[in-house]
Amino acid sequence: MKKVPMSIRTPCLLVMVAWAIFPVNANIPGDGTAPPVPAYVPAAGFRASFPEPTGLDDAIAAFDRANAILLAHAQAGATAQVALTYPDGSTSYGRDYFFNGNPIRLREIRAGYESIAIGNDVCTRDTGKSWNCIQDGFWIGLRPLIREAIVSWSHAQFPCERGTCDGYRIVQADAYYQGRDDLVINSDPGANHYEFAIFTDNEGSPLMSSESRTIDGRIAEPIGSFLYDFQSPVASFDLPAH
Repeated sequence: MKKVPMSIRTPCLLVMVAWAIFPVNANIPGDGTAPPVPAYVPAAGFRASFPEPTGLDDAIAAFDRANAILLAHAQAGATAQVALTYPDGSTSYGRDYFFNGNPIRLREIRAGYESIAIGNDVCTRDTGKSWNCIQDGFWIGLRPLIREAIVSWSHAQFPCERGTCDGYRIVQADAYYQGRDDLVINSDPGANHYEFAIFTDNEGSPLMSSESRTIDGRIAEPIGSFLYDFQSPVASFDLPAH
């Protein structure tokens, strides 16, 4: 069992704890050397080279349970402290507010910008600028997994304020759908993949999560870490006038 301090109160500690348990880009299947042109293959062909990892049902069940609990709490409103770590090592912080209702609602506050999304409407503005609104899709909760593209998973237990807590990490090759059902997956998951991690209490409720994306062997997007709060009241919000 990994001994990790779990007095998680700040986004800075959030990042430190997540990386201590599951270092980014550690033990990824594949040679880590991207081909000159990324090769995407059908799911069946991908599995011929990268069989489904043993016990994957356990990891997916833990993610599904954590997400279901998160969305249940979000019916009354929930928040997340957010830490974004950029490829150059710098970090910025923000906060998410979200409601799981009809329609779903999400408000993101980041260094330099803010966005409000309700239903199919997404409005964004840079600090001090005017709102720009478009019709677009979005989700709340954990990012949906693509089982056919998952190449590895791991599990760790650690002491926390609620007894023994659990951490799960999933590595998923970069993948996308051509059309509605035609899934294609990158043939070098060592160089092109997502990493998703969740940290839950002993009842499976999410304490925090993180995600990162690696393309051509390099961190391609900020590593996002989210510390959840289901206790603080969340004020309702609407789309801005524009």
